[in-house]
Amino acid sequence: MSDRIDTLMCLYEALSQQDWVKIRELFVDDAYLVEGARRATDPQARVSYFGIEEIIGFFREEIDGEDQFTIRPTGFMEDGDRVAMFWEARRVDTGSMQGTITRGIDVFAFRDDRIAGGRVYIDLAPEIVTE
Repeated sequence: MSDRIDTLMCLYEALSQQDWVKIRELFVDDAYLVEGARRATDPQARVSYFGIEEIIGFFREEIDGEDQFTIRPTGFMEDGDRVAMFWEARRVDTGSMQGTITRGIDVFAFRDDRIAGGRVYIDLAPEIVTE
């Protein structure tokens, strides 16, 4: 695997652990992130995040405090400074032991071996599971 793939593997591990310090280290300071799925349910929703602080804020909003959240890569395609990473995220409510599996693809661009920008594509129909 390339260094870029290794960087993304570290990103997904850090997201699963909610390790905001590690995530901050993986991105350049002026990185961007676009996540358009929110517009499907809210046409006024914010979808663009600029700079590492806004990106961390987006991730925190999505997963901070989740008892059992994991995201794992399931495949990838690499083309120069760009990598598309396929993933599967699991959220489990520890009270009911019911959860969801969401799948998606992230496309990232790199600069100086760090993540410079990305776009998140999410399947809007998560699978309901019982653990």
